Amino acid sequence: MKGYLRYYSRQITLFLILFSAFLSAVFSMLIWFSIENTDDQVRKGLLKAQSQRLLANLQRTGSIYNKDELIGIKILLEGRDSIPPNWLSMPAGVREQDKGNIHVAKLLVKMDNSERQVFLVHKPLNGDVLDNNELSVQLLLIIVSLIVTLIGSLVGLFLARNIASPLQELSLRIKNTDPNNPEFNPLQRNDEFGEISSAFAKTLLQIKQVLEREKQFSAYASHELRTPVAVIKSSLELSEACRKAPNSVKSQEIEKQALSRMAIANHQMELLIKTFLYLGKESSTPHNISEINIADILRQKIDQYRKEYQSKKINISQHIPQSLIISCDGNILELIVDNILRNAFSYCAGSVSLILNNNEFIIYNDIDKLRIDKAEHFGFGLRIVEDLCQTQHWKLTSNSDVNNQYSSTISFE
Repeated sequence: MKGYLRYYSRQITLFLILFSAFLSAVFSMLIWFSIENTDDQVRKGLLKAQSQRLLANLQRTGSIYNKDELIGIKILLEGRDSIPPNWLSMPAGVREQDKGNIHVAKLLVKMDNSERQVFLVHKPLNGDVLDNNELSVQLLLIIVSLIVTLIGSLVGLFLARNIASPLQELSLRIKNTDPNNPEFNPLQRNDEFGEISSAFAKTLLQIKQVLEREKQFSAYASHELRTPVAVIKSSLELSEACRKAPNSVKSQEIEKQALSRMAIANHQMELLIKTFLYLGKESSTPHNISEINIADILRQKIDQYRKEYQSKKINISQHIPQSLIISCDGNILELIVDNILRNAFSYCAGSVSLILNNNEFIIYNDIDKLRIDKAEHFGFGLRIVEDLCQTQHWKLTSNSDVNNQYSSTISFE
């Protein structure tokens, strides 16, 4: 019963009760007036018919009836019968007298070379039937009105229950939605409640996608930025120590290497932040599609990373054609190449091999096993590349063999 006491249920039920009562009252009044009007018209029609018969008889015989032609109708002739004074002054036609209990039809006829008034008076022998049964008729109409109002109340309760039920179910589902995992199963209904729940489910899905992007950004940032920050910190400490040490060629060389490592770490941080911001966008769909020479970009990036990691003395072999044009977003392509080369150069043991053909780009590198085992962020570099490739509808596959040889392949088709 608690559900019926809620605001909308109460409003719907109360409205239908009042509306049903109003309609019942209106229709009862219309029925009552219709009965009265019908009774009045029947009696007037009866008097008019009798008047026509009287006139016809007068023309045929020269006299009027001296007795009632029909039960309940009296014929009064001016000069012969006693007639109330106010009747004599009223115009010809049919009139109601004595609050409708008596109906009188007045005629003007010529008799004995003079115009005389004839009155046909209708008064039921047992009184007016409608007036005699007024209480019972009104009671019947009241009972019918109450029944209609009761039916309206039941319909109101039924409608309120049908409306309140999906609202309560929707409210319960919303209440039970986990804020940490905002998934919502919409109501399977082809009505407004189904539309509302579907819209709410769609909104929660968008919120969930935003949360996933935030979680992904936090995971990437916390893992991938940790290494360059640590490198910069250690390099600063090393550089400071070299400055305090006696001036020597060796200390200058160490300080130069420390500055080089800080430059590399700074470049990595800039690249990572740019990548994270791109992946954190609401929509990472590429918009600036153009014809790009991927071969030129690869050669430029390889030369850049060769200089940055020259201290590791990495052996680089490349099989890259003079030119290879593909349709893609140039900014995304640069991010993909930067991230996959950074991953390969950072965690290789000494050699990197790169192969580019019409359908794919393959990069091989031997694995610094000890460093990878201690570097929990290693897998995130490839996940970043995979997410970027998905925006271009490319596919990234990676695997390693027993000889610690790691390969990553980007398929352009």
